[in-house]
Amino acid sequence: MFRGNKNKKLVYRRFLISYILILVLPITLGSFVYYKALDIIEKDARDARMFMLKQSCTFVDNYFKDVERVVISLSLDPKLQDIMYMDPPDYGASDIYNVNEAQRSLGTYRFSTSFSSSFYVLLKQGDIAFDLNSMQKMVHFGIRNFYDNYVQYGDLTFEKWYDEILNRYHDKNIFPAQDMRAKYENGPPFNNIIYVQSFPIGPNIKTQGAIEVLINTDGINKLLSDVDESRSGWTYIVDENGLVITGVTNGKKGFPSVNIDKSKHEESQYQKINGTNMMVMSMKSTYKNWTYVTILPVNTIMAKANYIKMIIVFIVGISLVAGLAISLILAGKNVKPITEIILTLRTFFKGEIEKGRNEYDFLKNGISRLINANEDMKVTVDNQALLLKSSFLGRLIKGEFSDEKEIDMQRKHLEVRLQGQWFAAAIVNLQGQNELKNKEQLIEQDIYRLILDRALSSHIEKEGYTYILNTTQVVAVMSFDNKDRADCMERIRNLTEAIRNEIIESYSIYVDFYVGSPHDRLIDINLSYNEATSLFDHFGVENKDRHVIYFWEEKLENTGYYYPLEMEQKLINMASSGNKGETMRVLDSVYCENFENRKLSNYLEYHLLFDMRGTVLKTLERVKVDLDVKEFINSKFSGVQPKEIFDTIRKTYITICDLAKNKKKSHNNDLIEKLLAYIKSNYYSTEISVSLVASEFSISESYLSQFFKEQTGEAFSDHIEKLRISHACELLKAQRLSVEDIARLVGYNSAYSFRRAFKRVTGVLPSEYKA
Repeated sequence: MFRGNKNKKLVYRRFLISYILILVLPITLGSFVYYKALDIIEKDARDARMFMLKQSCTFVDNYFKDVERVVISLSLDPKLQDIMYMDPPDYGASDIYNVNEAQRSLGTYRFSTSFSSSFYVLLKQGDIAFDLNSMQKMVHFGIRNFYDNYVQYGDLTFEKWYDEILNRYHDKNIFPAQDMRAKYENGPPFNNIIYVQSFPIGPNIKTQGAIEVLINTDGINKLLSDVDESRSGWTYIVDENGLVITGVTNGKKGFPSVNIDKSKHEESQYQKINGTNMMVMSMKSTYKNWTYVTILPVNTIMAKANYIKMIIVFIVGISLVAGLAISLILAGKNVKPITEIILTLRTFFKGEIEKGRNEYDFLKNGISRLINANEDMKVTVDNQALLLKSSFLGRLIKGEFSDEKEIDMQRKHLEVRLQGQWFAAAIVNLQGQNELKNKEQLIEQDIYRLILDRALSSHIEKEGYTYILNTTQVVAVMSFDNKDRADCMERIRNLTEAIRNEIIESYSIYVDFYVGSPHDRLIDINLSYNEATSLFDHFGVENKDRHVIYFWEEKLENTGYYYPLEMEQKLINMASSGNKGETMRVLDSVYCENFENRKLSNYLEYHLLFDMRGTVLKTLERVKVDLDVKEFINSKFSGVQPKEIFDTIRKTYITICDLAKNKKKSHNNDLIEKLLAYIKSNYYSTEISVSLVASEFSISESYLSQFFKEQTGEAFSDHIEKLRISHACELLKAQRLSVEDIARLVGYNSAYSFRRAFKRVTGVLPSEYKA
């Protein structure tokens, strides 16, 4: 009896100790979760800020590149070249006509609206300033008058400003933001980044003038302020010399000096600034070696971690109290003949039961996490799909695809329903929304645009999609099954009228439609978009009488040649991809529009051909092939007819297409050899898949599938399956391994999957083949 009580107490103590040891788990787990959560929160915060910083970097860099493109175009304008060396004109002099011509020519250039900016062209010898920002494109005779009465750099005198801007050569120079004041507005000073380009462009050339761009920092700083949601740190841009271009201080004075490794593209580090631990994140820009920096207090990032710590401490305390009470109860209930049971468990299940329970808990938690992750992934995939579709539509209307095969591949992958006999694009413009300035009006504008987008989507759901072009315009991309083009035009007419009437009746929103002509190929829808754009450019936002305008009904007055940037980019894309047919179509379109449909002067014809010659250079730079066009590029075309020059350009593009196609073919052969070698070395892995191989070779899954099918004649999965079954047949003939072992060795997760694949390829089961 004594011995039984002793054993009973012993077993009781052991059970109790076991339960108490189990109670230690919440404490250990809580500590682990806390520190893990700390790492995750810190990483998520860092990644989120770095992503926002990267987005800001990309947006600002692209904007400055666009400014650079416009400035270079302005500096090379022929009309500006005509008056570059002209002395100050007198009123009534013939030179006034040349100034007016230059004013009109410079006023045709389109500037980016991403940020508020002002473009000025200053002629040193002629003492003239062109203001390209007002509707009238003003001309100021007398640069001092322009400086004193329209814009002034803080307390900087005219002489110092003149010496800095016009007496020194500037090649795409950018000066940090500084306060400026428009005298005629009598308002507060505004902060501008200053971009200066002297002209003529080139070393050792006497400066005749400069193009000055004033870029208001409000828009850029708004973008930078979004990086720091807490508004407790600094976000700014510094140039390669360490000067702050612009930034936001969130109420603090100045920008702190931090140590940044300029050799790294991205960097995150901790530094102590003014006695406070700060997280410093930086990203190096590809544009002028600028560095984007954001500095955040560590305690701001760790606020969530402290909250989690408090919750964990509370949960652990409750768990300990409840667990101790439950341990006492369970230990008392499990004492009956326990000695034999404990002995049996120790003998046969030593460690296995506890291990099994741990594995079960781990599996349960893993499934729960997997379900949550799957739901999150679905949301992410849906969002990404919308972004990818929007990107696809943007590339489509801008003519950035090289051939129809590429379009069809992307269309199928993104499940875009754009199929039919005819394709057209229409720009839908919100009326009266171009002069909005305050925040409430901008929010109202966004609401109008979303309503417009949904109304359009509901009408063209089966026939096309919508693409948000900017804050006031939505592009409708449509496809139609009408066999006859005239029937298609009538269908477009009925559809646009119905949409506009419903938008007015349902939402009281007034819109204008600028509709391009239908084209019989999806790749040519950018032509329809260009037509819609030309309608909008011609009739403009001042249009008040006509609200639905169709390109095929208009005969626009053409005062210049037709060679838009979109057409040039499409020509470069087609030639670079080696697509000779599409390249010739683009050239034919340019020729037909300029030499047949328009009556261009010899001057404009040669100007067009000079532009197209420049496109040849851009194409060669993209393709990077060895082609000697020095004589063609340096030629002044003296005594050569424009059509003969056009034929020379056509022949040059034929040669470029052939060279690009051969280069692409060589690349394709090299890539398929590497793919086949990689698959041959890894087909037995259960992890191999299209996504894995695509990631390994840094290409998209859709491109890999399409490319592999084109090069080998069979699908990616079929090729792997044949390799696996071929190897399996060799192993079956040896008759040394079971079907289960062979399935595992050749890359199948289960014998069932292996048997189905084997039957599909060979027509018999593995057991029948083995026999």
